[in-house]
Amino acid sequence: MASSHSGGDDDAPAIWEYTSPDRYALPSDTVEQKIRSGIGALLKTFGTEDAASESPVKPKEKLEKLSWSEISDVAPDPGLDAAVEALDTALSSRLSDGSVVFVISPPHAWRREIMSEWARRAQWRLLEGPDARTLLSGSGEWMRDRFDSRSPWVLPHLENCYLRHPRSLKSIRHLLDIFCAGIPGTGVVGCDSWAWAYLMKIWNGRQSGLLSLQAFDRERLARWLEELAAGDGPRRRNFRQAIDGKYVLTPVGDVDEESRETPKTSSFLKHLAACSRGIPGVALALWRRALRLGPENDDDGDNETESSPPVDPTTVWITEWDALRRPGLPSEKDRDLAFTAHTLLLHGGLDAEVLAEILPLSVSRVRQILSVLRETETAAEDDGVWRVTASGYPAVRQFLQSEGYLTDHF
Repeated sequence: MASSHSGGDDDAPAIWEYTSPDRYALPSDTVEQKIRSGIGALLKTFGTEDAASESPVKPKEKLEKLSWSEISDVAPDPGLDAAVEALDTALSSRLSDGSVVFVISPPHAWRREIMSEWARRAQWRLLEGPDARTLLSGSGEWMRDRFDSRSPWVLPHLENCYLRHPRSLKSIRHLLDIFCAGIPGTGVVGCDSWAWAYLMKIWNGRQSGLLSLQAFDRERLARWLEELAAGDGPRRRNFRQAIDGKYVLTPVGDVDEESRETPKTSSFLKHLAACSRGIPGVALALWRRALRLGPENDDDGDNETESSPPVDPTTVWITEWDALRRPGLPSEKDRDLAFTAHTLLLHGGLDAEVLAEILPLSVSRVRQILSVLRETETAAEDDGVWRVTASGYPAVRQFLQSEGYLTDHF
Protein backbone atom coordinates (compact mmCIF):
# COMPACT_ATOMS: atom_id res chain seq x y z
CA MET A 1 0.00 0.00 0.00
CA ALA A 2 1.11 3.55 -0.69
CA SER A 3 1.54 5.83 2.24
CA SER A 4 -1.28 8.30 2.79
CA HIS A 5 -0.20 11.32 4.79
CA SER A 6 -2.47 14.16 5.71
CA GLY A 7 0.06 16.66 4.29
CA GLY A 8 -0.44 19.42 1.75
CA ASP A 9 -1.36 23.03 2.42
CA ASP A 10 -1.25 23.71 6.18
CA ASP A 11 -4.43 25.78 5.85
CA ALA A 12 -6.32 23.03 4.03
CA PRO A 13 -8.45 20.59 6.03
CA ALA A 14 -6.98 17.16 6.64
CA ILE A 15 -7.71 14.66 3.90
CA TRP A 16 -9.06 12.15 6.44
CA GLU A 17 -11.45 13.64 8.97
CA TYR A 18 -14.07 12.08 11.22
CA THR A 19 -16.90 14.35 12.19
CA SER A 20 -20.41 14.30 13.58
CA PRO A 21 -23.13 13.45 11.03
CA ASP A 22 -24.62 16.94 11.23
CA ARG A 23 -21.33 18.32 9.85
CA TYR A 24 -21.13 15.75 7.06
CA ALA A 25 -21.15 17.45 3.64
CA LEU A 26 -21.55 15.76 0.28
CA PRO A 27 -19.41 17.15 -2.56
CA SER A 28 -21.29 19.82 -4.45
CA ASP A 29 -22.35 18.93 -7.96
CA THR A 30 -21.22 21.12 -10.85
CA VAL A 31 -23.46 23.22 -13.04
CA GLU A 32 -21.61 21.82 -16.02
CA GLN A 33 -22.48 18.25 -15.03
CA LYS A 34 -26.14 19.12 -14.60
CA ILE A 35 -26.24 20.83 -17.98
CA ARG A 36 -24.56 17.87 -19.64
CA SER A 37 -27.07 15.43 -18.18
CA GLY A 38 -29.90 17.53 -19.55
CA ILE A 39 -28.55 18.13 -23.06
CA GLY A 40 -26.38 15.04 -23.48
CA ALA A 41 -28.38 13.85 -26.45
CA LEU A 42 -28.06 17.25 -28.14
CA LEU A 43 -24.28 17.23 -27.73
CA LYS A 44 -24.13 13.77 -29.27
CA THR A 45 -26.25 14.91 -32.19
CA PHE A 46 -24.06 17.88 -33.07
CA GLY A 47 -20.79 16.28 -31.97
CA THR A 48 -17.73 17.76 -30.29
CA GLU A 49 -15.27 17.91 -33.18
CA ASP A 50 -13.71 21.22 -32.13
CA ALA A 51 -12.71 19.88 -28.72
CA ALA A 52 -11.42 16.62 -30.14
CA SER A 53 -9.26 18.38 -32.75
CA GLU A 54 -7.25 20.03 -29.96
CA SER A 55 -6.46 16.74 -28.26
CA PRO A 56 -2.77 16.26 -27.43
CA VAL A 57 -3.32 12.59 -28.26
CA LYS A 58 -5.54 12.95 -31.27
CA PRO A 59 -6.12 9.28 -32.21
CA LYS A 60 -7.94 7.85 -29.20
CA GLU A 61 -7.03 4.34 -30.24
CA LYS A 62 -3.40 5.15 -29.39
CA LEU A 63 -4.29 5.36 -25.73
CA GLU A 64 -3.97 2.10 -23.85
CA LYS A 65 -5.45 0.90 -20.57
CA LEU A 66 -2.97 0.45 -17.80
CA SER A 67 -1.85 -2.98 -16.66
CA TRP A 68 -2.40 -3.82 -13.00
CA SER A 69 1.29 -3.23 -12.25
CA GLU A 70 1.04 0.22 -13.87
CA ILE A 71 -2.12 1.00 -11.89
CA SER A 72 -0.31 -0.08 -8.72
CA ASP A 73 2.39 2.45 -9.56
CA VAL A 74 0.19 5.51 -10.17
CA ALA A 75 -3.02 4.66 -8.25
CA PRO A 76 -2.12 2.02 -5.64
CA ASP A 77 -4.19 0.76 -2.75
CA PRO A 78 -3.94 3.48 -0.12
CA GLY A 79 -2.09 3.35 3.13
CA LEU A 80 -4.47 4.07 5.97
CA ASP A 81 -2.15 5.48 8.65
CA ALA A 82 -3.59 8.98 8.30
CA ALA A 83 -7.14 7.61 8.50
CA VAL A 84 -6.32 5.67 11.69
CA GLU A 85 -4.76 8.79 13.21
CA ALA A 86 -7.82 10.84 12.25
CA LEU A 87 -10.10 8.28 13.89
CA ASP A 88 -7.93 8.33 17.01
CA THR A 89 -8.19 12.12 17.19
CA ALA A 90 -11.97 12.02 16.86
CA LEU A 91 -12.41 9.21 19.40
CA SER A 92 -10.11 10.78 21.99
CA SER A 93 -12.58 13.58 22.63
CA ARG A 94 -15.65 11.35 22.68
CA LEU A 95 -14.75 8.21 24.59
CA SER A 96 -15.29 8.02 28.32
CA ASP A 97 -15.71 5.17 30.79
CA GLY A 98 -18.73 3.11 29.87
CA SER A 99 -19.48 5.04 26.67
CA VAL A 100 -20.07 3.52 23.24
CA VAL A 101 -19.25 5.51 20.12
CA PHE A 102 -20.70 4.57 16.71
CA VAL A 103 -18.63 5.10 13.55
CA ILE A 104 -20.91 5.18 10.50
CA SER A 105 -19.53 5.16 6.97
CA PRO A 106 -20.74 4.26 3.46
CA PRO A 107 -19.52 1.20 1.57
CA HIS A 108 -15.95 1.21 0.24
CA ALA A 109 -14.56 3.63 2.84
CA TRP A 110 -12.29 0.97 4.45
CA ARG A 111 -14.04 1.31 7.81
CA ARG A 112 -13.34 -2.28 8.87
CA GLU A 113 -9.62 -2.01 8.08
CA ILE A 114 -9.27 1.39 9.73
CA MET A 115 -11.11 0.38 12.91
CA SER A 116 -9.29 -2.96 13.15
CA GLU A 117 -5.93 -1.22 12.93
CA TRP A 118 -7.02 1.37 15.51
CA ALA A 119 -8.02 -1.46 17.88
CA ARG A 120 -4.64 -3.14 17.38
CA ARG A 121 -2.74 0.04 18.16
CA ALA A 122 -4.92 0.86 21.15
CA GLN A 123 -4.72 -2.77 22.33
CA TRP A 124 -8.48 -3.04 22.58
CA ARG A 125 -10.33 -6.31 22.04
CA LEU A 126 -11.43 -6.77 18.42
CA LEU A 127 -14.82 -8.50 18.25
CA GLU A 128 -16.26 -10.52 15.38
CA GLY A 129 -19.95 -10.97 14.64
CA PRO A 130 -21.73 -14.34 14.62
CA ASP A 131 -22.22 -16.53 11.58
CA ALA A 132 -25.42 -16.44 9.54
CA ARG A 133 -26.83 -19.64 11.03
CA THR A 134 -26.57 -18.17 14.53
CA LEU A 135 -28.34 -15.03 13.37
CA LEU A 136 -31.11 -17.01 11.71
CA SER A 137 -31.64 -19.03 14.88
CA GLY A 138 -32.60 -15.88 16.74
CA SER A 139 -30.35 -16.82 19.67
CA GLY A 140 -28.68 -13.99 21.52
CA GLU A 141 -26.11 -16.18 23.24
CA TRP A 142 -23.35 -14.87 20.99
CA MET A 143 -23.66 -11.46 22.64
CA ARG A 144 -22.88 -12.88 26.06
CA ASP A 145 -19.84 -14.66 24.69
CA ARG A 146 -18.40 -11.44 23.28
CA PHE A 147 -19.34 -8.90 25.92
CA ASP A 148 -18.51 -10.84 29.07
CA SER A 149 -15.42 -8.76 29.83
CA ARG A 150 -15.13 -5.20 31.06
CA SER A 151 -12.06 -4.48 28.95
CA PRO A 152 -12.60 -1.95 26.12
CA TRP A 153 -13.60 -3.39 22.78
CA VAL A 154 -14.13 -2.61 19.08
CA LEU A 155 -16.85 -4.14 16.88
CA PRO A 156 -16.07 -2.81 13.38
CA HIS A 157 -18.99 -4.31 11.44
CA LEU A 158 -22.43 -4.11 13.03
CA GLU A 159 -23.94 -4.85 9.60
CA ASN A 160 -22.73 -8.44 10.02
CA CYS A 161 -24.59 -8.82 13.33
CA TYR A 162 -28.13 -8.98 11.96
CA LEU A 163 -30.19 -10.26 9.07
CA ARG A 164 -33.38 -8.74 7.72
CA HIS A 165 -35.34 -11.71 9.01
CA PRO A 166 -37.93 -11.88 11.82
CA ARG A 167 -35.82 -14.26 13.93
CA SER A 168 -32.81 -11.94 13.80
CA LEU A 169 -34.32 -8.50 14.32
CA LYS A 170 -35.21 -8.97 17.99
CA SER A 171 -31.56 -9.72 18.78
CA ILE A 172 -30.17 -6.65 17.00
CA ARG A 173 -32.68 -4.39 18.76
CA HIS A 174 -31.57 -5.84 22.08
CA LEU A 175 -27.92 -5.35 21.16
CA LEU A 176 -28.50 -1.68 20.32
CA ASP A 177 -30.34 -1.26 23.63
CA ILE A 178 -27.45 -2.62 25.68
CA PHE A 179 -24.95 -0.51 23.72
CA CYS A 180 -26.82 2.66 24.53
CA ALA A 181 -27.21 1.60 28.18
CA GLY A 182 -23.44 1.19 28.43
CA ILE A 183 -23.80 -2.39 29.68
CA PRO A 184 -20.88 -3.87 27.66
CA GLY A 185 -18.50 -1.17 28.89
CA THR A 186 -16.42 1.21 26.81
CA GLY A 187 -16.44 0.36 23.13
CA VAL A 188 -16.52 1.52 19.52
CA VAL A 189 -19.04 0.15 17.02
CA GLY A 190 -18.60 0.48 13.27
CA CYS A 191 -21.59 0.20 10.98
CA ASP A 192 -22.22 0.50 7.27
CA SER A 193 -24.40 3.50 6.44
CA TRP A 194 -27.03 1.39 4.68
CA ALA A 195 -27.40 -0.99 7.61
CA TRP A 196 -27.55 2.01 9.95
CA ALA A 197 -30.35 3.61 7.94
CA TYR A 198 -32.34 0.37 8.16
CA LEU A 199 -31.64 -0.21 11.86
CA MET A 200 -32.79 3.32 12.68
CA LYS A 201 -36.12 2.43 11.06
CA ILE A 202 -36.67 -0.67 13.20
CA TRP A 203 -35.20 0.58 16.49
CA ASN A 204 -36.50 3.48 18.54
CA GLY A 205 -33.59 3.98 20.90
CA ARG A 206 -31.44 7.01 21.54
CA GLN A 207 -28.90 7.93 18.87
CA SER A 208 -25.78 9.47 20.34
CA GLY A 209 -22.02 9.32 20.06
CA LEU A 210 -22.00 9.21 16.27
CA LEU A 211 -19.01 9.78 13.99
CA SER A 212 -18.70 9.60 10.23
CA LEU A 213 -15.86 9.94 7.75
CA GLN A 214 -16.10 13.32 6.04
CA ALA A 215 -16.71 13.04 2.31
CA PHE A 216 -13.82 13.71 -0.06
CA ASP A 217 -14.66 16.87 -1.99
CA ARG A 218 -12.73 17.89 -5.09
CA GLU A 219 -9.87 19.45 -3.11
CA ARG A 220 -9.44 16.51 -0.75
CA LEU A 221 -9.69 14.09 -3.66
CA ALA A 222 -7.01 15.94 -5.66
CA ARG A 223 -4.56 15.97 -2.76
CA TRP A 224 -5.22 12.31 -1.97
CA LEU A 225 -4.76 11.13 -5.57
CA GLU A 226 -1.57 13.18 -5.81
CA GLU A 227 -0.27 11.46 -2.67
CA LEU A 228 -1.13 8.02 -4.05
CA ALA A 229 0.63 8.80 -7.34
CA ALA A 230 3.70 10.04 -5.48
CA GLY A 231 4.07 6.96 -3.30
CA ASP A 232 7.06 7.35 -0.98
CA GLY A 233 8.82 9.95 -3.15
CA PRO A 234 8.07 12.91 -5.39
CA ARG A 235 5.40 12.48 -8.03
CA ARG A 236 6.99 11.86 -11.44
CA ARG A 237 4.01 11.81 -13.76
CA ASN A 238 1.53 14.41 -14.92
CA PHE A 239 -2.15 13.59 -15.22
CA ARG A 240 -3.88 15.33 -18.12
CA GLN A 241 -7.22 15.02 -19.82
CA ALA A 242 -6.71 13.34 -23.18
CA ILE A 243 -9.35 15.31 -25.07
CA ASP A 244 -7.92 18.78 -24.42
CA GLY A 245 -4.68 18.41 -22.45
CA LYS A 246 -6.01 20.16 -19.34
CA TYR A 247 -4.31 19.13 -16.14
CA VAL A 248 -6.36 16.94 -13.83
CA LEU A 249 -3.76 16.99 -11.05
CA THR A 250 -1.28 19.77 -10.27
CA PRO A 251 1.53 19.86 -12.90
CA VAL A 252 4.94 18.52 -11.90
CA GLY A 253 8.32 18.04 -13.54
CA ASP A 254 9.46 19.64 -16.80
CA VAL A 255 6.48 21.87 -17.67
CA ASP A 256 6.61 25.46 -18.83
CA GLU A 257 6.38 28.15 -16.15
CA GLU A 258 3.03 29.44 -17.40
CA SER A 259 1.46 25.99 -17.11
CA ARG A 260 2.90 25.59 -13.63
CA GLU A 261 1.61 28.97 -12.39
CA THR A 262 -1.77 29.03 -14.12
CA PRO A 263 -2.48 25.52 -15.43
CA LYS A 264 -5.59 24.89 -17.44
CA THR A 265 -7.43 22.56 -15.12
CA SER A 266 -10.02 19.97 -15.97
CA SER A 267 -13.41 19.59 -14.26
CA PHE A 268 -12.91 15.81 -14.11
CA LEU A 269 -12.33 15.69 -10.36
CA LYS A 270 -15.48 17.70 -9.68
CA HIS A 271 -17.47 15.09 -11.58
CA LEU A 272 -15.58 12.28 -9.86
CA ALA A 273 -16.23 13.69 -6.38
CA ALA A 274 -19.93 14.21 -7.12
CA CYS A 275 -20.47 10.80 -8.74
CA SER A 276 -18.62 8.93 -5.98
CA ARG A 277 -20.42 10.99 -3.31
CA GLY A 278 -17.00 11.61 -1.81
CA ILE A 279 -16.45 7.95 -0.90
CA PRO A 280 -12.72 7.32 -1.33
CA GLY A 281 -12.94 3.68 -2.45
CA VAL A 282 -15.59 4.48 -5.05
CA ALA A 283 -13.61 7.47 -6.33
CA LEU A 284 -10.42 5.40 -6.59
CA ALA A 285 -12.17 2.62 -8.52
CA LEU A 286 -13.58 5.09 -11.07
CA TRP A 287 -10.27 6.95 -11.27
CA ARG A 288 -8.46 3.73 -12.16
CA ARG A 289 -10.95 3.09 -14.96
CA ALA A 290 -10.13 6.49 -16.48
CA LEU A 291 -6.34 6.08 -16.60
CA ARG A 292 -4.66 5.65 -19.99
CA LEU A 293 -1.10 5.66 -21.31
CA GLY A 294 0.18 6.66 -24.73
CA PRO A 295 2.51 4.28 -26.62
CA GLU A 296 6.11 4.42 -25.45
CA ASN A 297 7.41 4.39 -29.02
CA ASP A 298 5.50 6.00 -31.86
CA ASP A 299 7.60 6.36 -35.01
CA ASP A 300 4.86 7.05 -37.53
CA GLY A 301 4.17 10.54 -36.17
CA ASP A 302 0.44 10.22 -36.81
CA ASN A 303 -0.38 11.69 -33.43
CA GLU A 304 1.58 14.88 -34.03
CA THR A 305 0.07 18.01 -35.55
CA GLU A 306 1.07 21.65 -35.54
CA SER A 307 -1.26 22.25 -32.60
CA SER A 308 -0.57 19.07 -30.60
CA PRO A 309 2.68 17.77 -29.10
CA PRO A 310 3.95 14.20 -29.43
CA VAL A 311 2.70 11.61 -26.99
CA ASP A 312 4.54 11.96 -23.68
CA PRO A 313 5.19 8.54 -22.10
CA THR A 314 5.58 10.19 -18.67
CA THR A 315 2.03 11.52 -18.79
CA VAL A 316 -1.00 9.57 -17.64
CA TRP A 317 -3.95 10.53 -19.81
CA ILE A 318 -7.42 10.72 -18.30
CA THR A 319 -10.51 9.71 -20.25
CA GLU A 320 -12.95 12.60 -20.40
CA TRP A 321 -15.78 12.19 -17.91
CA ASP A 322 -18.58 11.84 -20.45
CA ALA A 323 -16.66 9.12 -22.31
CA LEU A 324 -15.75 7.11 -19.21
CA ARG A 325 -17.45 3.73 -19.21
CA ARG A 326 -19.04 3.17 -15.80
CA PRO A 327 -20.95 0.06 -14.71
CA GLY A 328 -24.71 0.27 -14.96
CA LEU A 329 -27.76 -1.91 -14.42
CA PRO A 330 -30.00 -3.30 -17.20
CA SER A 331 -32.46 -0.76 -18.54
CA GLU A 332 -35.50 -2.97 -17.93
CA LYS A 333 -36.82 -2.77 -14.39
CA ASP A 334 -36.52 -5.99 -12.41
CA ARG A 335 -38.06 -6.06 -8.93
CA ASP A 336 -36.12 -9.15 -7.91
CA LEU A 337 -32.83 -7.58 -8.98
CA ALA A 338 -33.56 -4.39 -7.07
CA PHE A 339 -34.56 -6.34 -3.96
CA THR A 340 -31.40 -8.43 -4.15
CA ALA A 341 -29.08 -5.46 -4.65
CA HIS A 342 -30.78 -3.61 -1.80
CA THR A 343 -30.33 -6.60 0.51
CA LEU A 344 -26.63 -6.81 -0.35
CA LEU A 345 -26.19 -3.18 0.64
CA LEU A 346 -28.21 -3.47 3.86
CA HIS A 347 -25.92 -6.26 5.05
CA GLY A 348 -22.58 -5.20 3.59
CA GLY A 349 -22.59 -8.36 1.46
CA LEU A 350 -23.96 -11.90 1.80
CA ASP A 351 -23.47 -15.33 0.29
CA ALA A 352 -26.02 -16.70 -2.17
CA GLU A 353 -27.50 -19.26 0.21
CA VAL A 354 -28.18 -16.71 2.94
CA LEU A 355 -29.68 -14.35 0.37
CA ALA A 356 -32.13 -17.08 -0.60
CA GLU A 357 -32.96 -17.63 3.09
CA ILE A 358 -33.99 -14.03 3.70
CA LEU A 359 -35.44 -13.17 0.27
CA PRO A 360 -38.68 -14.61 -1.13
CA LEU A 361 -36.64 -16.10 -3.97
CA SER A 362 -35.28 -19.53 -4.80
CA VAL A 363 -31.56 -20.21 -4.73
CA SER A 364 -31.58 -20.63 -8.52
CA ARG A 365 -33.31 -17.26 -9.00
CA VAL A 366 -30.86 -15.58 -6.61
CA ARG A 367 -27.92 -17.04 -8.53
CA GLN A 368 -29.44 -15.86 -11.81
CA ILE A 369 -29.71 -12.31 -10.47
CA LEU A 370 -26.18 -12.40 -9.07
CA SER A 371 -24.96 -13.50 -12.48
CA VAL A 372 -26.59 -10.41 -14.04
CA LEU A 373 -25.00 -8.18 -11.41
CA ARG A 374 -21.61 -9.74 -12.11
CA GLU A 375 -21.98 -9.31 -15.88
CA THR A 376 -22.81 -5.63 -15.41
CA GLU A 377 -19.87 -5.25 -12.99
CA THR A 378 -22.18 -3.93 -10.29
CA ALA A 379 -21.55 -6.83 -7.89
CA ALA A 380 -18.75 -9.32 -7.42
CA GLU A 381 -18.05 -12.38 -5.31
CA ASP A 382 -15.06 -12.51 -2.98
CA ASP A 383 -14.43 -15.55 -0.80
CA GLY A 384 -18.05 -16.65 -1.20
CA VAL A 385 -19.54 -13.26 -0.27
CA TRP A 386 -21.33 -11.10 -2.84
CA ARG A 387 -20.99 -7.32 -2.55
CA VAL A 388 -21.87 -4.30 -4.66
CA THR A 389 -18.66 -3.20 -6.38
CA ALA A 390 -17.03 0.16 -5.78
CA SER A 391 -17.30 1.22 -9.43
CA GLY A 392 -20.88 -0.06 -9.66
CA TYR A 393 -22.05 1.56 -6.44
CA PRO A 394 -23.15 4.91 -7.94
CA ALA A 395 -25.41 3.19 -10.49
CA VAL A 396 -26.91 0.80 -7.93
CA ARG A 397 -27.57 3.56 -5.43
CA GLN A 398 -29.17 5.81 -8.04
CA PHE A 399 -31.35 2.95 -9.28
CA LEU A 400 -32.56 2.00 -5.80
CA GLN A 401 -33.28 5.62 -4.92
CA SER A 402 -35.27 6.11 -8.13
CA GLU A 403 -37.30 2.99 -7.29
CA GLY A 404 -38.19 4.32 -3.85
CA TYR A 405 -36.02 2.01 -1.76
CA LEU A 406 -34.61 3.08 1.58
CA THR A 407 -31.13 4.55 1.04
CA ASP A 408 -28.42 5.77 3.36
CA HIS A 409 -27.76 9.44 4.08
CA PHE A 410 -24.19 9.50 2.76
